[in-house]
Amino acid sequence: MHITLQSRERLDSGAALVFECEQKVNFEGLRGMVTYYVVQGFLRGKNGYPIPEESQEVASARHARALCERLMADRMAAVAFSRSGDPATGEWQDAVVICSLGAVSEELLAEAAA
Repeated sequence: MHITLQSRERLDSGAALVFECEQKVNFEGLRGMVTYYVVQGFLRGKNGYPIPEESQEVASARHARALCERLMADRMAAVAFSRSGDPATGEWQDAVVICSLGAVSEELLAEAAA
């Protein structure tokens, strides 16, 4: 294959266009929204009051639902939720409940999603 000056210019302009597109995609990805998936279990405390365990971050909604269901084997309640936002700006949307099992009141949901 022989590259002429004209074909070389086309290759260079094509490469520049690809580079420009990659830069836009990477830039948009950096300032875009991210979603965290979190599971929170609650043990039964004295007098039946729920005691929150340390929350666990997982990789997907499917994993969050599965872990929420597994936690219910020996816990009072479990909640899985997602939260989307932009870490760079600190702006976050309200939590979205993926799974809520056991004695989960609105107060527990709010506490878990805070």
